[in-house]
Amino acid sequence: MKLVLPTLAVAVVVIAGCDYGDPMGLDADANSQDVAMLLTRWQAEGAIPEADVNGDGTVDIVDLVIVSQNFGKDVAVGTLTIVSDIVWRNEGGSPHGRVEVINNSDMAVRRMRIRIVVRENGLLKDVDDGSLITALIPAPGEDKTHIGPGEHGTGWVWASAAAWEEFQLGTVTIQLAIIQDADSLHAGEPL
Repeated sequence: MKLVLPTLAVAVVVIAGCDYGDPMGLDADANSQDVAMLLTRWQAEGAIPEADVNGDGTVDIVDLVIVSQNFGKDVAVGTLTIVSDIVWRNEGGSPHGRVEVINNSDMAVRRMRIRIVVRENGLLKDVDDGSLITALIPAPGEDKTHIGPGEHGTGWVWASAAAWEEFQLGTVTIQLAIIQDADSLHAGEPL
C-alpha cells in the first residue's frame, strides 16, 4: 500500500503533465492534495482495466516498467488483423510459426512487426519481436513491407522463451500483436 500510492502519484503527475488534455480530471491548478484524493478514489473504485498492461489482473510495478520501456515509441493504429489459424511447429524446442495478416483499412501500411508475448501459467514470461511483415504479393516500386488496403502479408515468429512441450500442454500461451517497427520512422515519410 505504501509503495502503490507514490508509484501511482508519479504516474498521475507524468500523465497530467502530458499534452493530452486533462485525462485525469485534474485542471492546470491541480495540487498534490487533488492527486491524493484522485488516487484514493481510484483505489476504492478499483483499477482502470487499461492500466493492467500485461493482463495479469493486477496493476503493479511490472505494468509501469513495461510502459517506461516503451515510452515515446509509436504504436500501430490496428489496421492489420492477424489470421487466427497459425500452424505452430517445434523449432529447436520452441514454437515457431508463420503468421498471416490482412490489412482491413483503406490505407496502406508498411514496416509493421509481429510482437510475441509469452505467458506461463498466466504470468508474463517474455516479450519479443518477430519478423517484419512482408506483402504476400509485392507492389511494384514499393518496399517489400508495403501492404495495400485489403491485401495480405506474412511474418515469422519464434517464441524462444516458450518450451514446445509446455506450449503443447497449454501451460505456456503465446499472444501476438502488431507493432510499428522502430526503424521505420523517418522524417517526412508517411506510413
